[in-house]
Amino acid sequence: MTVIHMIDDVVRIPKITIIDNYDKHETYVGWDQHDELEIDDKTGGLHYRNLQNCEGTSKYKDKTDSEGYSFGKIEYINFLQLLDMQAEHLKCKDDGEYQILKEKIIEYFSEKQKELEEERQKMFEKTFKFIKSDEYDPSEFDPDWDKI
Repeated sequence: MTVIHMIDDVVRIPKITIIDNYDKHETYVGWDQHDELEIDDKTGGLHYRNLQNCEGTSKYKDKTDSEGYSFGKIEYINFLQLLDMQAEHLKCKDDGEYQILKEKIIEYFSEKQKELEEERQKMFEKTFKFIKSDEYDPSEFDPDWDKI
């Protein structure tokens, strides 16, 4: 199992694109401190609002379609992709120091993943030995086990 795969399995973060209907500029929810997401109590729909100018998606529109915001694409990214997005935003993605830090993070997660897998393997072996032993009585766990 690679680290990227492990991170995909554990952490998937929604990356939500917002489009300004006036100038068609695209950005991501959360890149600005004035971004807010809300779930509509009546419809269950997701709505975006820019708290700075009080404009947002359809729930907050009382203007024309050329004003406000629209949702773009919603995709899921992993933790390392999020780090790369932040590094791109800060214009340091190709910086050697960032690359070294990212490699250290990957190495750290690899070690932790290996430890976790070893721990799970030990638990599995212990459980399997117990099930194969004479001490194991399936009726303790499922009284109807013999009716299957």
